[in-house]
Amino acid sequence: MSSIATQTRCLEHQLPEDQPSSHGLICRECQTRLRDDPPQGSCRGFWESQPVLNDGEPCAVFALVWDNFQIRSLHPPKEEFSPAELESPLSRRERGL
Repeated sequence: MSSIATQTRCLEHQLPEDQPSSHGLICRECQTRLRDDPPQGSCRGFWESQPVLNDGEPCAVFALVWDNFQIRSLHPPKEEFSPAELESPLSRRERGL
C-alpha cells in the first residue's frame, strides 16, 4: 500500500492527485479535462526524469502522454510500494490502480 503521507502531485496544476480515473489517481483539473474533452491518440506512459527536490531528496516524474494532452506527476521521495505496485506504472494506470 502506498504511504498516504507522501502523495503525488500534478505538475501542471500543482494539485494533489486524489481523484480516481481510468488512468489511476489524477488531480481534479486533469479529471475535468479527461471527462469534458478526452485526449486524442493512444496513451503512453513513462518515467520522465529523476529530479531532486529543494532539500536534496530525489524524486521521480511519471508522464502519461496523448497526442494533444499530458499528465505529469511528481512522485515524492520515500514513497512506500507494495510488491504489486512495483509493476509497470503504465499497466497499473491503465487498469486504474
